[in-house]
Amino acid sequence: MMNHFEALAPRTSEKLNPELNSARKAFSVIVPVLLYYLLNYAVFYFLVKAVNVMSGVDAAWATTFSLNSSIWSVAINLIAMIVGIIPIIPMVFKEKIVFCGKSTKPSWMVVTLMLGIGAAVFFNILINILNIKGGETYSQVQSTQFSLPLYAGLIIYGLITPFIEELLFRAVVYNRARRNYNLPVAVFVTAVIFGVYHDNLLQAVYGCLMGVLICLVYERFGGLIYPYLMHAFANMAIYLMINIEDFGGNPMIIVMVAALVIFVISLFLLISGKYISAKE
Repeated sequence: MMNHFEALAPRTSEKLNPELNSARKAFSVIVPVLLYYLLNYAVFYFLVKAVNVMSGVDAAWATTFSLNSSIWSVAINLIAMIVGIIPIIPMVFKEKIVFCGKSTKPSWMVVTLMLGIGAAVFFNILINILNIKGGETYSQVQSTQFSLPLYAGLIIYGLITPFIEELLFRAVVYNRARRNYNLPVAVFVTAVIFGVYHDNLLQAVYGCLMGVLICLVYERFGGLIYPYLMHAFANMAIYLMINIEDFGGNPMIIVMVAALVIFVISLFLLISGKYISAKE
């Protein structure tokens, strides 16, 4: 499996960084996430404090905020994410990211999208069956995310959030890890950081699993558009499913099996290259 990706990935021709010791390699990979997280948190904290101050001095503002607290919370989170990614942008340009990769043919896109949807649905139902809990943190995240109108949730969590996260985790973190470590280690390290970033057990497990697949898709095609589309469609699929029906009951077993079939077939096509060839 790894040999197939090694033969196709544009970054594998680059030499590793022999001049860096283990501590400096780890630091170079982690520092973009720390920078983003700290700035994100600082902006979030400042905005929350500002809203609380406004609520304390203006009764009308307090009433408006109370009635629309979930929407305000989403807006604050979104602003914090956007501000947090700003210092990461120069790092993205420094990596000389290719957005379209080797090809933009529909066959490549379809397999990527099906892999994202199949894996996301299967992993989510499996995690639910295994009764892995996210705790109060996840409950708060979920209640905030799904308080939005469907179209707004799809735009924010299906399009905007994956774009910001792909800039951080694949464009910067993974590319740095790929220069510092061999392919399996780079994929593993990036996936673990991506999982831990979500700050609760349920999303951490899901994030690690999806993180591995997204890294391999990026490695397979060499263009950021592919992991972004996979990430975006995975998020949208789960957002739609949770809005439509809870993950429980016998019908979900049918959905789980169907998702597993889609996941396995698309992963096989991705790895084997039987349907999508580097020569297309």
